[in-house]
Amino acid sequence: MKLKLFVSVFFGVLLYGCSQSSMPTQTPVSATVPPSVTPKPTSTSVSVTSTPKLIATSIPTTREIVPGAVLFEEDFEDGIADKLVYIWGGWRANIEDNGNKVYEIDANTKTYIENNIGGSLGFGSKKWTNYSVEYRVKMLNAKANTWLNFRSDIGENKNQYVEWLSAEYDGISLHINLNSSGWNMLKGLDLPVWDERWYRVKVEAQGTTLRVYLDDDLMLQTDDSSIASGGLELGVFPGTHAQFDDIRVIALDETP
Repeated sequence: MKLKLFVSVFFGVLLYGCSQSSMPTQTPVSATVPPSVTPKPTSTSVSVTSTPKLIATSIPTTREIVPGAVLFEEDFEDGIADKLVYIWGGWRANIEDNGNKVYEIDANTKTYIENNIGGSLGFGSKKWTNYSVEYRVKMLNAKANTWLNFRSDIGENKNQYVEWLSAEYDGISLHINLNSSGWNMLKGLDLPVWDERWYRVKVEAQGTTLRVYLDDDLMLQTDDSSIASGGLELGVFPGTHAQFDDIRVIALDETP
């Protein structure tokens, strides 16, 4: 499997830099040292460390978190990413030919690649437990790599599950990082995913059951009880040009 081959090879330190000049002025921006991802030369792990400063955000109260409740929505149609906890990298609002507004990052430039700069953004609450998160993503180059951290400690990068979609390595995979030990693969699937079109990704964390869907088709499912709660983060590796849109988080029952 190409994804397993990738995580077995040391490919350098990926620094998620912050380029504030290209962001909407109303976007909350963290001002501390960018997080980093340091892959280890082992068969299944990628070490992750980070210490960004989080910014207060409005989150639902305990009373509002009931099955079916919409916990978070962002479609960028106002041209502003104003519901996020933090942002790293040169994100900017963009408009497609059909008028739809998206959030875009182009880390596929000489500066980003030579300096190992990617980007990420965080949203939600560390207290969230059972939920589904949906988003749309379009990868605009053949070596793009995008990821979603869920049940995440949001920015600390010590504990989270990771959904990873890779055009470069032709696959979708599910990982876990515990106590900054690295990305350890739980499930993976070889799948060609780059054709410059929109994909709809949905991830469910429900009790101990974890599921990953692509365009409504179930791709990955496993059970793991290591992490019970946490927020969410979307990000890209250096060398990635991608667009994101229509992020939505919905509360779920504890059991399927």
